[in-house]
Amino acid sequence: MFFQFFPRRVSQSIVLIHQPNNQGIPQRTDILIHNNFITLISPNIQPPLDITEIIDCSNLIISPGLIDTHRHLWQTQLKGRHSDDLLGDYVTKGYLAGSFYEEGDARIGESVGAMESMDAGTTMVVDHLHGVYTESHVDAAFEGLATSGMRAVFCPCPTKRVKRWLLELIFEEEEVPGWFMGMLEEIAGRRPMGHGRAEIGLAFDSFGIPTGEAERIFAKARETFDAEPTSPALPQQNSKWVSANQSASIKTLLMSLPSALTATPHPHPVIDQARLALQYTRGRMNKHSLDNESSISMKNKTVDAFNLVTIKGARAVGLEDKIGSIAVGKLADLVFWDMNSPGMLAAAEQDPVAAIVHHSSLRDVRGVIIDGVWRKRDGKLLPVSLPGAGMMAWEDVAKELLKSRRAIEGRIAKVHAGLR
Repeated sequence: MFFQFFPRRVSQSIVLIHQPNNQGIPQRTDILIHNNFITLISPNIQPPLDITEIIDCSNLIISPGLIDTHRHLWQTQLKGRHSDDLLGDYVTKGYLAGSFYEEGDARIGESVGAMESMDAGTTMVVDHLHGVYTESHVDAAFEGLATSGMRAVFCPCPTKRVKRWLLELIFEEEEVPGWFMGMLEEIAGRRPMGHGRAEIGLAFDSFGIPTGEAERIFAKARETFDAEPTSPALPQQNSKWVSANQSASIKTLLMSLPSALTATPHPHPVIDQARLALQYTRGRMNKHSLDNESSISMKNKTVDAFNLVTIKGARAVGLEDKIGSIAVGKLADLVFWDMNSPGMLAAAEQDPVAAIVHHSSLRDVRGVIIDGVWRKRDGKLLPVSLPGAGMMAWEDVAKELLKSRRAIEGRIAKVHAGLR
């Protein structure tokens, strides 16, 4: 399927334009989008064609699409299961829960997780898939993600696989299945994927693998992807087997999402995580000042939190030339925020960046465009094409997800009953 779009002019909006110093400067201007690219940014753009769609955004802020550098989309069905778990609890109950998934569960989990992210303004995710039990599971998960409309780097992760659930877990002998690298190579051979939105990468949680084996995996991955260590095709995460320059990239990834280190597999909207990171950092600085009876100056600014999930998020995954800011020649990944909502009113007029970081909620995301395509409009998610089911509205997608969740819970309950 090939999408051809008529030009569209985003009119009379406040647009957050990143400057060379990473400052997001609000400008009242128009944006012209043709196909999936931003082709012009200027006040009062004259429509190039009579059929140009004019989108009135006079009461909206337009920001770059938000970038989530660490997400486990496959775990959507597990939401709510780990709210009072510590990380150690989650490893057994959540991290290893892929053994209860069938291929269809992986597919719908990825699709709905992506839709949830889009609903909150996320337009790109690094999807860390550690539910890698069979090649079919991985293929189904990728299919669900690629058809969702999300821009993504899809990163299967070699992980411990439960062979039998007993009082003492029995794992498969191979932590990295013999088929794993061949599977990555096969998926990489399909590029471009998802109409160019989806890329293949490698995630890595396998801390027990000997150093030499891990180095072999990375070398093979670079060869497969024809990638440099810090390229978008190889955003390794949670790995100690990285070089010094890779470590800097990993640090940036983890800084943007502190919730990746907690026991919740599916955190709140990424802008909420940026807000939390800013509050946490400021709290630590303030505590240090109080403990030492010293004065401090504000070093961590609101725009720094905003940049973590926009331009710096793009930089962390090697895609700064394509996404992360609003500029001519970049891909049209945009979020439309309601300036006049009860939460953002007044703040949006004073400081649009502060309004988004400190005062926005999910309901303020009025629209989302990814790759030039509306995915959310007028506050509602648009229908998506699910593999084998055709176009489905959110209400129908939600029913499918709940059926999958209940089936997974039933399999878990059977195992628990057998352990008593």
